[in-house]
Amino acid sequence: DKVQLRKIIFAYHSPAQFAEGDAEMDLLAAVLSEGKTSRLYKKLVYDDKIASEVNAYQDSSQLGSVFRIDLMAQPEVDLERIERTVDEELAKLLESGPSEYELEQRKATFELAMLTRLQTVEAKADQLNAYEYFWGEPNSFKRNLDRYRAATAESVKKWARQVLTPNARVIVHVV
Repeated sequence: DKVQLRKIIFAYHSPAQFAEGDAEMDLLAAVLSEGKTSRLYKKLVYDDKIASEVNAYQDSSQLGSVFRIDLMAQPEVDLERIERTVDEELAKLLESGPSEYELEQRKATFELAMLTRLQTVEAKADQLNAYEYFWGEPNSFKRNLDRYRAATAESVKKWARQVLTPNARVIVHVV
């Protein structure tokens, strides 16, 4: 393939959908890459200008999930430099955890997104079906929302330390 912009992908095993730690990893992904003030976006795109795009997300699945960090490199930037910078930023996060302010912002965003997704009858039906399938009770919207509301900076840090381990990940360079 003729790859125009090189990419680097970090992938880690993470908690299954609706399992303990799943909501914390969603919030961690938002702290890392949601918005211009998020940690990785600010460092790699805005400050250092070594990446053009950063996206972190918890790809939740029933039996197990994958926590991913995808970065699009600026032309001529060494992918190893991006990898080192990401590792440095992750190390800072694992040391201090997210701030209460960062976390509260992301919680509010998640709550709004969860409510916004339920604007159509089809979306409501899909969500009720998912809750019935996973928890055996279709009226579990509040239960799901409470997973995010109950997350603390300490619980997010705990799960980040558990999941984001350098010796248990795959890094893919797309060149």
